[in-house]
Amino acid sequence: MRDDVIDNSIANSSLILLHESEYMVRRTFALFAKQGGFAEVIETSGYNNALSKCYKHSFNVAIIGFESWVNEKKLIEIIRMGATKSAPDIPIIALLPNATTGQLFELKSMEVNEVLLKPVRVRSIQEAFLAHNKIINHI
Repeated sequence: MRDDVIDNSIANSSLILLHESEYMVRRTFALFAKQGGFAEVIETSGYNNALSKCYKHSFNVAIIGFESWVNEKKLIEIIRMGATKSAPDIPIIALLPNATTGQLFELKSMEVNEVLLKPVRVRSIQEAFLAHNKIINHI
């Protein structure tokens, strides 16, 4: 979706950043969120694009799929530092292909709200999102 279209359509709705390399995961979740009336979704598959969107939009939730531990971890750190337009305490759901105990502790210390292991079912992302929907509705 183009940024100018998004800017006009989200005046009164929540906005989700969905950074994930799998196209079908992104599209299916975006359809679920939009058709369910939960939120508008900005989809990205590249780190630089996700970072750019974070500087341009104020997100209510970030769903971040990990491809590179370094880049996606940095994206979470930038959000948590308050360096983007989003509140630093927004719910973050991480999608990881695998994780060590150390990485899970690191994500917990960065206050990631939920970690899902890939390959992830879209249903699992939906359930995680709905678990945090109460938080979104109070923003």
